[in-house]
Amino acid sequence: KFLQNLYTIAGVHVRPEWKLHSLRLYGDGSKRARALELIKAEVERLNFNEWTVMLKQQSVGFFVRKGLDVLKEELGENAVSLNLSSTPCTLIITGGEAARHAVSRLMDEAVSEFDLIAKTEITEVCPICYDQVTLPIELGCGHNYCSPCFRHYLRTAPDTKSFPLICIGDEDKCKVAVLSYIDKNPEKFRYCSTPDCSQIYICSTTQTFRQCPSCMVSVCTHCHEDAHAGMTCAQRKRHKDAQSAEEERLTQEWVDNNGVKRCPRCSIWIQKSEGCNHMTCACGAHICWKCMGVFGRDDIYPHMRNSHGDIYDVPEIPPAPVQIAPGVQARIAQNFEEAAHALAHALALANEQRIEQRRHREMERRRREEFQRVVDARQEELRRTEGRRGCILM
Repeated sequence: KFLQNLYTIAGVHVRPEWKLHSLRLYGDGSKRARALELIKAEVERLNFNEWTVMLKQQSVGFFVRKGLDVLKEELGENAVSLNLSSTPCTLIITGGEAARHAVSRLMDEAVSEFDLIAKTEITEVCPICYDQVTLPIELGCGHNYCSPCFRHYLRTAPDTKSFPLICIGDEDKCKVAVLSYIDKNPEKFRYCSTPDCSQIYICSTTQTFRQCPSCMVSVCTHCHEDAHAGMTCAQRKRHKDAQSAEEERLTQEWVDNNGVKRCPRCSIWIQKSEGCNHMTCACGAHICWKCMGVFGRDDIYPHMRNSHGDIYDVPEIPPAPVQIAPGVQARIAQNFEEAAHALAHALALANEQRIEQRRHREMERRRREEFQRVVDARQEELRRTEGRRGCILM
């Protein structure tokens, strides 16, 4: 398509000479010079294209052992990377047609080498390259890895952000075991507090701040709150408790005024608006609203009739109206108005705090995005610089 558009852009006709691997230009001298500049610019652009190759299982070991080093020598140190954490494993290449030919040649070589290895008896398979384990490294779980495969797995972890690092042997059963161990030992390990972030950190016995390598949020590994520079963990807890206490008080006040109760099984809030006293929670519990007992599906109605007289609330006879003296009634009205003002002030204060928290989180998110943008720009600049150093115009 580029060659087809070259006539419109530069005013020259281009004919590919496939046998000679060259292009023949037809047109005025100045137009041919202009077309040549455009072709060189397009070749340079293609040389910085990034593309991904998904490797077959039988090819992974070859690229770990020597294929990756060959590509780095031919294309440049930063022009190729091997991701062993993805499924399937992938090669990430930066380059043009020469890079594609080099990868294709090595892929064919990998298949040929695997055919030779397949004819020999394999006693133990490496979980990464699926070949016979060479120079084995045994982990505590009993799985063995090839030394080059395991070193590459550790070395590329920061680039692929594949944390926490977990043994991938035996169809990832070690991963399940590790995650189960983390869940059962919260006093030793904790997950990053950022939603959807899978990073973990080791708990500390003293106030220590650590920055998550994935989401860049700083956390105190002692009290497990956001980093609180200038405050001790105890001071941070008192500050948070003061905010939580006010929110809890307002919540409890609303609960008391709206007839809300907690499910005896899962503790979720439930509100009864109408109907009988048989309540069914989302967790599947059948609850008697009068006594908050949990019963079986067939036992709930007999219980309500035998213990409470009916499945509905029995209407009470209203008491005789109480006569209130005018002075007392005025004081009650005044107290009610003062309480309403106090509640409105507390709600406004809580709302301001929530707005401030949201503003702080938004500023933190923008800071992280700006930081990532600068890092990405710097990495792109380095890739372009290295690419220019390695290019030879033939």
